[in-house]
Amino acid sequence: MEDRTPNFERFVSLKTIGKEVSLLGSPKLSSSSSSLLQRRVRKRKCTNLSISTTKDNSSDEELTPSFDLRQHYDIIKTLGCGTYAQVQLGEDKDTGDQVAIKRSRGTNSRSLLKNEYEILNKMSSNKVIKAISYHENESKNESYLIMEYFEGKSLNEFIDQKGVLNEKENRFIFSQILSAVHTLHELGIAHRDIKPENILINEDLKVKLIDFNISKLFKPKSAQDFNPKFKSTFYTQISSPLYAAPELQNSVGYTESVDIWGLGIVLFTLLCGTLQTQELSNDVEEKLHNLHSIINLKIEESKCNEFLLSLLSEFPEDRPTISQCLSSSWAKEGSS
Repeated sequence: MEDRTPNFERFVSLKTIGKEVSLLGSPKLSSSSSSLLQRRVRKRKCTNLSISTTKDNSSDEELTPSFDLRQHYDIIKTLGCGTYAQVQLGEDKDTGDQVAIKRSRGTNSRSLLKNEYEILNKMSSNKVIKAISYHENESKNESYLIMEYFEGKSLNEFIDQKGVLNEKENRFIFSQILSAVHTLHELGIAHRDIKPENILINEDLKVKLIDFNISKLFKPKSAQDFNPKFKSTFYTQISSPLYAAPELQNSVGYTESVDIWGLGIVLFTLLCGTLQTQELSNDVEEKLHNLHSIINLKIEESKCNEFLLSLLSEFPEDRPTISQCLSSSWAKEGSS
C-alpha cells in the first residue's frame, strides 16, 4: 500500500557548497593566521562543488561537476511548457541527432523529473517515449531529461485540426495506446495521468505515450484482499478535474484502474471529439451522465459503444483490466 504522504520516492539529494564556514567557538587567531583562513574561506565560497549526502562529510567527498546543457546541446526551439517543466527541441553537438529536452528548476521538480527518468528506464516499447539520459546543474538548480524527439502533436490538437476519424483509423490508433499501457501494467507501473495531451501522434497515425512524472510502481495488495482484480492502492491526489476518474473525488484510495478510465477518455476523444468541446458538468455524477449520454447519442449500439462504456464505468471494479481491454472483441478487430 502506498505511503499516504503525497510525496514521491525519496531520492539522494545533492547539496551545493557555497556558504561561508562558521567559526563559532574558535579560539582567537593571530592576524596572519586569520588572514590565511579568510583567504581559504573566500576560495571555498567561490567553488561550485556537489557532494552526495549519503556519504559521511568528514570522509573523502565525492565531487560531481554540474552539467552544462549548452556545452552538449544546441537549443533549437521550445516545444511546450507544463506545470513544472518546459520541453525544448535540441541537437546533440557530437552526433547531430535531434532530441527533446525536458527542463525543470527547483528541488520538487527535480524529484518529478528523476522519477520520470527512472520509470522510463524500466521500459522498452516503441509506443512509449524513450529516455536517453538525465543530468543536474547544481549552480542553476536545474534538471534535464534528455529523450528521443518524436515529431508529432498532442492527440487533442490532432483531433481539433483533423476532426473525428473513421472507426478503422481510431482502432489502429487506440490499439497502439493499449499496447503501451499493457507494457506499463505488466511491469507494475501505473501512469496515473493518461489523457489526450499526454499522447503524441504524427501524420502516419503512429503514437507515443509521454509524461511519466507522476507514474508509480505498483505495491501489491495482500493475498487476503477482497478485490485482487487491480493490484495497487494509491492515495496521492492527481489529474486535472476535467479528466479525473470518479474515485479521485474521495480520499479512500484508488488503483491502477485510473489508467483504464484514462483510456476511456482517450477513446471518447477519438470517437466523439475533445472534452473541451463538450458541455460537461463539474459535478462527478452529472459529468458521468453527460459522457454516457454523448456516447449513446453519437455511437450506435455496437461492440465499440459497449467497450467504451465499460472503460468509463463509475466503479473501478467494473472496468476491464488492460489484458481484458486487449482481448475485447472491438480491439481484436484491429489485429485481424
